[in-house]
Formats: sequence, C-alpha cells, structure tokens
Amino acid sequence: MLLPSARVPPRFLFAHPGDLHATPLSDVIPLLGAGNCDVLQLDSNKDDAALVDEFEKRLGNTPSPTIIGGFSLGARIAAEVALRQPVLGLLALSFPFHRHGQPQQRHGLATLLRVVVPTLVIQGTRDAHGTQAHVRNMGPLGPQVELMWLSDANHHWRSRGPQAPSVQERAKDAALAIQAFARTQSSEQL
Repeated sequence: MLLPSARVPPRFLFAHPGDLHATPLSDVIPLLGAGNCDVLQLDSNKDDAALVDEFEKRLGNTPSPTIIGGFSLGARIAAEVALRQPVLGLLALSFPFHRHGQPQQRHGLATLLRVVVPTLVIQGTRDAHGTQAHVRNMGPLGPQVELMWLSDANHHWRSRGPQAPSVQERAKDAALAIQAFARTQSSEQL
C-alpha cells in the first residue's frame, strides 16, 4: 500500500474538460485508485460557474479530507474552489496559466496566485498553456506551489520522437508525485 494505513487517506476530487479518456487524467486516476485513494470525477462540459457549483456540492458530500484538482480547465476551476472551500491541497495537471499560445493573457495565473493551500502543478515543458520558459518569466508563484515539469511534453503529456516517454509512463511518474504530495498533506493535517 502506498499511503499509510494508520491515517485516513485523503479523497481526490478531480474535474476535467470534455472526454476524460482524451486527457492524461484517465491514465492517472486508476493509478491513484491502486494506491488506496478514492477519486470522484466531475463532468466539466459546463460553464465555469456551473462547474464551481457542482464541484462545491460534491466536495460538501465528501466525508474525509479532500485534495481537489483537475486537468486544464478542471484545474483552473479546482483552484477557484480552493479559494472558497477548506481542502487539504490542490493538484493542477496541465494548468492553463494563459490562453493557448497567448502568454500575455494570463487568465489562470491570477487565480493560482491567490491560492493558499499546498499546490502541486504537473506541467509539460512544451504546454501551449504555459511552457516552462513562460512560467519562469511570470515570476514566483508562491511558496505553496510545487512545480513538476515533464520534459518535452505538451498539454496532453505527449512528447516528440519514438524514444520519448509515453503518456502512460508520464502518468506513473505523476501518480507517484501525487501520492507523495497526498502523504505530506495527510501527515500535516494530524
């Protein structure tokens, strides 16, 4: 078992845009489930306000400590919820720091800068919503934000070349980082 059994492991509540199977989250969720974590999924084919409401309703029905997060738009919505609700932490997979290919339009960054809970961002270095170079140029994100960079990965964690790690291999690395993050948040709660 990857999480200590002496503690109640945190639940994970994720949001994602569109089809779950079109995102790396579909590869991460089963790995977290195998680590004795409970994962709830939300349909984020809704506008922002409706998704925030749905997220908050589901969070309110969650009996154990919860780490919230999501993929892309879902991560941005989770960050909004983290500003309003008590959560153990925030997971942001492929966070939209800015609009696709438009680093001057930093719509996601403003929300992330206000989040005070521990946050793990897992981002491809070539993500069109925030490359490693663009994010570095944005300045400090705050002491609560930990960045995990996936070398040469795009928004969906795909890399170039036949020798590049697969999305599934990246999901395994991400799941290990998420489980370590969850253990840290769970132990700090005691």
